[in-house]
Amino acid sequence: MKYSNYDDDDNDNDRGLSLPVIYTMIAMAGIVLIVILVVVSQNTRSSNRKTAAGLTPTPVVEAVDLRDGESGEAGENTGLRSEDLDFWNMYGDRNAGEVVEESPTPSPSPSEEPSPSPTPTEDPAYEDVQKNAIDFTKIKIVNDQMGYYPESEKTSKLGVELSKSNGKVDFDWLKRNGIDFVMLKIGGRGYESGVISLDEQFTDYIEAAKKADLDIGVSFYSQAVSVTEAVEEANFVVNQLQSYTIRYPVALVMEEITNDTARTDTLSVDQRSQIAEAFLQTIQYDGYHAILYGNEQWLMEKIRPDGLLTDYDVLLNDTNPLPEYPYEFKMWRYATDISLAGIENGGAYIISFVDYSMK
Repeated sequence: MKYSNYDDDDNDNDRGLSLPVIYTMIAMAGIVLIVILVVVSQNTRSSNRKTAAGLTPTPVVEAVDLRDGESGEAGENTGLRSEDLDFWNMYGDRNAGEVVEESPTPSPSPSEEPSPSPTPTEDPAYEDVQKNAIDFTKIKIVNDQMGYYPESEKTSKLGVELSKSNGKVDFDWLKRNGIDFVMLKIGGRGYESGVISLDEQFTDYIEAAKKADLDIGVSFYSQAVSVTEAVEEANFVVNQLQSYTIRYPVALVMEEITNDTARTDTLSVDQRSQIAEAFLQTIQYDGYHAILYGNEQWLMEKIRPDGLLTDYDVLLNDTNPLPEYPYEFKMWRYATDISLAGIENGGAYIISFVDYSMK
């Protein structure tokens, strides 16, 4: 008798299953398992996408190379490297991960309007030029006559500028009516001919001014185009003054001629500076006070500051209520075409912040 490990019921069941059926069942189980694995995998990917969608994305900046006006295609490999970008030096050293926010450029306030040219005091060439120290709140004007009162007493002197165009002048009247000195045009050089000539009224004016006990300064209108001509002009002034004693300055006026062509039009800044220095140096060598005449634009743009604005006084020509010239000036031609009873054709006022008669 043989013994079996199975009960009789089991033996009956085993007999009902053939091998093909068993293989089919195994295959179907495998297919079901594969389907389950695929479904689980798809659910996992979907979950990851939903999670990523809830995060703040990091923007991707694509470098686009623009050459000759052609736009690069998105994603095109342009060969641009990080070191080719030009913003690395804009922000200085920063910690890694620090976010740099670009702040908007503020609009200038009325007092900060952009200037067409750099601020004068920032120019190294003006380092040694004295800044203007006049306190304009200490200036008083009565009947167009300006006075400077830095303390309780007036320290300034008042003068008028005169030439042949002013016609007849009553110098005694000027003396009685608050005028301390006169600046007389002694002469000039023709801007076309180049000929030096004496002002037609100079001799009469200086004689009358001396009799009225007014202090005297003179102005020469230069059209020199070389250092030699500048020295010639200065010597002309010195020769004309030999018979007189003057205590106020000799002013060099290098005026620009408008609406016509002048022999000095082509001078460079260096040439003009050398000419001015030659004239002023010659005047000073002969014992006179030398002063450079000009408006703000001329003083700031037409000459070099070193050697001129540092070594010589300035007579500023500016009819604005407050001069914009930021550097020191000793005299100020502040008003023109003033109607005065003592001058036939009016005149121009000059205030001197220095009493040259005491120097």
